[in-house]
Amino acid sequence: MERTKNLSVPPANEGRIPPTTSVRKAREAAALRKKEEARKRRDEATRKRRASNATTAASAVQEPEPEEVQEPEPEDDDMGRVEAAGLLPLLTCNLPSVDKTMLTAFVERWQPETSSFHMPFGEMTITLDDVSSLLHIPVKGKFFTLPVLTREDAASALHKLLGVTQADAEEEIRKSLGPYARYTWLLKVVEDMAKEGKTKKAARAFLLRLVGMTIFCGKTNNKVDVAYWGMFMDLEKVGEYAWGAMALAFLYDQLKDATKVCTTSLGGYLNLFQAWIFEHFPTSLFDRNLNRKYSEKDPRACKWVTKRGTVDLHAKRLILDDLRDNNVIWTPYDGHRVD
Repeated sequence: MERTKNLSVPPANEGRIPPTTSVRKAREAAALRKKEEARKRRDEATRKRRASNATTAASAVQEPEPEEVQEPEPEDDDMGRVEAAGLLPLLTCNLPSVDKTMLTAFVERWQPETSSFHMPFGEMTITLDDVSSLLHIPVKGKFFTLPVLTREDAASALHKLLGVTQADAEEEIRKSLGPYARYTWLLKVVEDMAKEGKTKKAARAFLLRLVGMTIFCGKTNNKVDVAYWGMFMDLEKVGEYAWGAMALAFLYDQLKDATKVCTTSLGGYLNLFQAWIFEHFPTSLFDRNLNRKYSEKDPRACKWVTKRGTVDLHAKRLILDDLRDNNVIWTPYDGHRVD
């Protein structure tokens, strides 16, 4: 009688029987399926993350309310002080709307570590040359370090700067929910002080409101940090500040905050941001209209206006994904730079 051979299971990794061709193919197919499923999970996670960022940035890119972007007509003395401060061009740069989806697509590419936009061909950023040409405000001069104000400090600052009563200042701080002053309240102060002939106080309120609505526009888009008051106390020295450099630093900080998941709004001067895009990327990529009232003596930010509802966010992402360096207008300000 033939003896039956006892078979034992070999230890792991030892004496393993080579798989047949069909087994190998089945294993390879299973491995491919696993890789494909993993890729789909990564793509889905990326899609959800971009959608979340888009929701954050799109809600962040707020259009100013029409009644809030209209500046009051300054008195002659006030206009002279605004011009001496180097901030007069800002009165013409406040366009009625911005392209939210276009700004969102660029915010998604902002790299806080390098303060630049990560493009398919390399890095790009907004420079002082851009600010000078787009806004015509000074980029050289003194800097100002913002103090950290308590509510009591802010109320005292408003009382000292604008001549309002301490009680009115405290009430405004209470309504602003912090050391801030609302645009609407500052406008009333400008009008009241002008009627009373207190032109210096009217000019201070006007300038504080102007920078709060433009170069130092916060995320709420309806009030300004009272900490800026120190720059306007001495109206003779307002023109000594590097307003353009400070505006750019502020925008950088706001773009950095916008990349955080917890951030739900975007501050900074969005007209500057949008104008930079319009100048460096041609109309074929991002729709825009020429402002017929524009002339070369005006700030370059006044040259373009937004076309509404033209290209959605997904399409603009694809446009950015396909950009090459020869699509960029690298020297848009030749013949326009301010001395």
